[in-house]
Amino acid sequence: MSENQKSCAFCKAYLFSDDDVVYCPVCGAPHHRDCYNQIGHCAFEELHGTPQQYDANKENSEVSEPDDSVFKDDVSDDETVCRFCHQAFPKESPRCTKCGAPNLENRTQFQQFDFLGGVDKDQEIAEGVTADEAKQFVIVNTPRYIPKFLSFFRGKKTSWNWIAFLFPAHWFFGRKMYSNGIIAAALSIIASLFSNGALQSIINVLQLPENYTQDMFFERLTSYLPKMDVNLLLMLLFGFLITVTLSVVTGIFGDIWYRRHAVSKIKAIKKDSQDIAADYRKKGGVNLLGAVICHFAINYLSALILSLV
Repeated sequence: MSENQKSCAFCKAYLFSDDDVVYCPVCGAPHHRDCYNQIGHCAFEELHGTPQQYDANKENSEVSEPDDSVFKDDVSDDETVCRFCHQAFPKESPRCTKCGAPNLENRTQFQQFDFLGGVDKDQEIAEGVTADEAKQFVIVNTPRYIPKFLSFFRGKKTSWNWIAFLFPAHWFFGRKMYSNGIIAAALSIIASLFSNGALQSIINVLQLPENYTQDMFFERLTSYLPKMDVNLLLMLLFGFLITVTLSVVTGIFGDIWYRRHAVSKIKAIKKDSQDIAADYRKKGGVNLLGAVICHFAINYLSALILSLV
């Protein structure tokens, strides 16, 4: 049997040459790596050492399936029989409750991705706003944001967002929180003006030649530091403090601000919109172009202002 004719022992999907495949060290049964990691063992583990064990050396080898008639008297209408360990378990379960093998009669359940991060779709994440409605508005990275929205609704006051910490203005624009983004961008430009302005003044004072080396720069800088103008030092410190404060505050409170933004927009859309789904997509989700424009605006506006001073 060729490789692309074999099936994953867990999900039963065909395996192709470009799939990431792992083999059971005991019986050699092939699995998708993700499938193997999901159950933590071979899908045929319960059959190891039995006549029904998977045999990789036999062409077209398959684990023998149980004869359902053997279990007819022992299995109720709401149960099914595991094809691997031959134990009865509820039909609605996505996998066998004993060995973890997939329920092949109900595949869609274990293949679904939880876009709500474990939150029930009808659970309120704000008064009058459900998790499912928030998911339709957030669109991107919902498994992260929906549980956080719920925790804020239940009383949590802060969180941590690395993207918001590293790129505060960009994150605001990317999440379509334009008012916050404009304020963050303005603060970033001010910080850049102080920091870059002070650095440019220091470089001018050092009077470096066009072909200066790194050693020459640090030598002159070291000799200049003791007599540096205190105003330049204050400018550097002020620019640094603005940058750090903006990043830390946005990293801590960004998620809760985003929840307030999302809840406000969702309620307004539900109240006035003629096409709720379309408005969720239009006013929610992410705006990558906005984040890119913000990046260039911060860098080039500060450079332009400095060139005019």
